[in-house]
Amino acid sequence: MFHVRWVLAGLLILPIAELAVFLAIASEIGVLAALSVVLATSLAGAAVIRGAGRAARSRLRACVDAST
Repeated sequence: MFHVRWVLAGLLILPIAELAVFLAIASEIGVLAALSVVLATSLAGAAVIRGAGRAARSRLRACVDAST
């Protein structure tokens, strides 16, 4: 039960901390620039995940082809 409390605390605290950091950065560089950084990092992350998915899919196909 102790671990559940830590997980719940993290689920509550992390979004609040993320919002606070975003607002601090936005106040320094501007909201549009901060949103642009968020969009750019989101697109970069999506590209990385897509590449990892393709690599995993090709490894799976290679294993399936090798077993037949």
